[in-house]
Amino acid sequence: MRQFTITVFSLALLSGFVGATNLPLCPAAAIGPEPLVAIGNPTNPRFLRAEPGLLPDPTVADEATLDAFGKQLAYEGIRMIVVSLPPSDFIYGSKDIYGPTYDSAPQIARYRRSVIDFRRVGFGAVDVLSLANQVEASGHPFFALRDHHWSAEGLQAAANAVKALVDASPLDIQRDAVTTLTARQGSLNGSYDNLVRAACGQQTYSDEQRTFFDLSLISGESLLGDASTDIVVMGDSYGINYFGFPQVLSDALKTPVVGVAQNGGGAVGGFTDGLMSLTPDTKPQLIVYVANTIIVNSADIREYSATLDTILHPPPPSVVVTAKAEATPVTLNLPSVSASATQQYVQMTLSGPRVESVPVTLTYVDGRSESRIFHRNQSNPAQIYSNVFSFALPNRASLKSVAISAPAGTIINVSVHSFEAPVIIY
Repeated sequence: MRQFTITVFSLALLSGFVGATNLPLCPAAAIGPEPLVAIGNPTNPRFLRAEPGLLPDPTVADEATLDAFGKQLAYEGIRMIVVSLPPSDFIYGSKDIYGPTYDSAPQIARYRRSVIDFRRVGFGAVDVLSLANQVEASGHPFFALRDHHWSAEGLQAAANAVKALVDASPLDIQRDAVTTLTARQGSLNGSYDNLVRAACGQQTYSDEQRTFFDLSLISGESLLGDASTDIVVMGDSYGINYFGFPQVLSDALKTPVVGVAQNGGGAVGGFTDGLMSLTPDTKPQLIVYVANTIIVNSADIREYSATLDTILHPPPPSVVVTAKAEATPVTLNLPSVSASATQQYVQMTLSGPRVESVPVTLTYVDGRSESRIFHRNQSNPAQIYSNVFSFALPNRASLKSVAISAPAGTIINVSVHSFEAPVIIY
């Protein structure tokens, strides 16, 4: 494949290289669907996304819905600690890389506002951006060089920050486990490198050496599916066992930590999947929500809130309609009902062919409508796939119809439920 040269300027990196660098990237990697830039030492480069991260400003509805979710978790007796990873350009970006108009300050301010918002509603929240800058200042990378995930040093720093929040909380958790944490080295370049190699072929730099963690634990506490589950890590691939965050956190806290984070589920889908892994008998004292750029978004929180309620308090449905998808989208009309005096949510169950992203449009009796794409990771092969999506309705709203885009042959059930938690979501 034809090669061409991009000139970029680096920050001071671990390689010790500062200044202009000509790094060869083929056109497919530089201007493809997920374009990248390379900075640093040509023999050990760091890859960044070519487009810097953008965070939205929260709306009044976003913050009100977050308030309600905080009250719901308090009602359920569940505490939460949020570990939201900032975009890597907040640490490594500069005008030399992204151009003279690049200014990360407004985006950084929005990130810090989200941390304040989480704390305002009673969540513990780690300021990961400040933590990352501390790790970098100590001479270690917070993010891996050629992967969007954090390094072992970044992961350990975050686990210690969570420990400090737990230490300062009133949580009554048995913390006398005997733990042995073992670090092992392995080669892994990761997601960005996979993009470059897929687009450009074999590269000249060596594989990145990464640190992974294994844990041996002896404790009287039980794991998910048994009588007691005190701490559960949910979210996206930052929190999966492969990289070792649950193991490192368990070692720091001296108590079992259950990891149900999803690889490839994204911040929203991974957290929702985590909630769906719970049962009333395995309700944790603490959820540690770890993911890339967790934003305060009303629609996302309405999905979390409804999912949590239906898992912990599964009531009989008040309205049920069923259809088989032949064309897409399929519209299911609900019987005419009066607006409920209680907060309600709609639940949509899809059974049939594999589908991970489901566009849905909800139409209300008063003429309003809203659309959302629901996502659920389906990594395990199955003859029949089943997805369940729950979503809080606007307060006192009456649902008229639900239009769902799904593969032909999918059986769709739609039901409407009343919340058990006494909160107003929207």
